[in-house]
Amino acid sequence: MSDNFRFAAKALVFDSEGNRIGEMPISQAKHLAQEQQLDLIEVDRQGDTSVCRIMDHGKWKYEQKKKIKKNATHHYPMKEVKMGLRIDDHDRDIKIRRISKFLEKGHDVRVVIEMRGREKGNPQAAQLKLGSILSNFEQYRADLQKRTGSNFSAIVHPQKEKDSNASDKVKEAIANT
Repeated sequence: MSDNFRFAAKALVFDSEGNRIGEMPISQAKHLAQEQQLDLIEVDRQGDTSVCRIMDHGKWKYEQKKKIKKNATHHYPMKEVKMGLRIDDHDRDIKIRRISKFLEKGHDVRVVIEMRGREKGNPQAAQLKLGSILSNFEQYRADLQKRTGSNFSAIVHPQKEKDSNASDKVKEAIANT
């Protein structure tokens, strides 16, 4: 029972299913809750009226925890696959297979093309390389990130492509830059 809480003089009372019982003095609402062997819980206060529910407080807290746990999605960490601009075809294929495995397991994957030395003077080559790698993952959703320092990167998401325009936008951004 919620005797510790400070209620207003009047209470707008609802039962555990959310049906309105009515407005009554707080003493009558407490008595009604005791008759049903439940708790009177203040949900909100509107001026001099408390909005209260008659329910089993322990059961309600348990159901709220269960609901939060059910709605919580499992967050997979972001994986990152780095490769240089001058990567060999065989090594590139191995990295593509690794990206595919990460996506199958449900991870987001950041694909990074690193440029070193004189490669930094030709960023279009890095964009083309990134575009050729992303072309292997057209069935997935990809977000293009801007150039960060001497790297170009894109994030590939494991969800299957619902909107084919998203991958087209990535291709356009690579082509336009």
